[in-house]
Amino acid sequence: MSKKKEFWERKSDQPITFRVWDKMNQLFINNGWCFAVHNDGCLILDSPEWIVQACIGCKDRDGKFIFEGDILETDEAGWKGVVVFGEGRFSLEDSNGGFSAMPNWNDCKIIGNVYQNPELIP
Repeated sequence: MSKKKEFWERKSDQPITFRVWDKMNQLFINNGWCFAVHNDGCLILDSPEWIVQACIGCKDRDGKFIFEGDILETDEAGWKGVVVFGEGRFSLEDSNGGFSAMPNWNDCKIIGNVYQNPELIP
C-alpha cells in the first residue's frame, strides 16, 4: 500500500496564512494587522525588522501547520531540512547542499525554526 504524498496546493477556500518574526524583539508576532497584501500580491510591511513567512498549506505528522523557516525531520532516515520557497514551490534544504523538492510533508516532524532554534539548522 503506497502512502499518499501531500504536495502544496492552495485550495480556493483555504486562507493564505503568514507568521511574522520580529528580529528586534526575537519573537513571533501574532498580530494580523502588521502587514497588508495589495491586489497585485505584494506585501507591505510596517517595519524592516519583520520577516514574513508563509504557511505552506500542509501539516506535519503531529498536525501542526508548516511555515517557511521551519526545521523538519523527515521520514528519510532522520534527514533534516529547512522549509524554503523558491522556483514556485516549497522544498527542504540543508546547509550541505542537500535538497528535497517534494518531501512527504505529512510524514515530517517540525523540530524548530531558524529563528528560535538556529542550533538545529542542518
